[in-house]
Amino acid sequence: MTTPALVATVPPVPHLIRAHDQVADHYRKLIRRGRLKDGQEFPSIREIADEWKISTNTVYKAVRLLKDEGWIEVSQGKQARVIGVPD
Repeated sequence: MTTPALVATVPPVPHLIRAHDQVADHYRKLIRRGRLKDGQEFPSIREIADEWKISTNTVYKAVRLLKDEGWIEVSQGKQARVIGVPD
């Protein structure tokens, strides 16, 4: 009797979403729904980390992603601001 291949016996792993992607997606939704408006201050990295109970490094990755996608504006030494839904 032959043993079935391991791949055939192990169920597929569901798609895992990284924490910083979950945070970024949450804030994209808030901006799309108008709960965070153009020009409004974006929560600080510390505030988000405390709320979500995650590291500031994870939040920093989410903020950088939102900035790179055009959702928020980040300036050195200033509070980040929402700039709206990117085109």
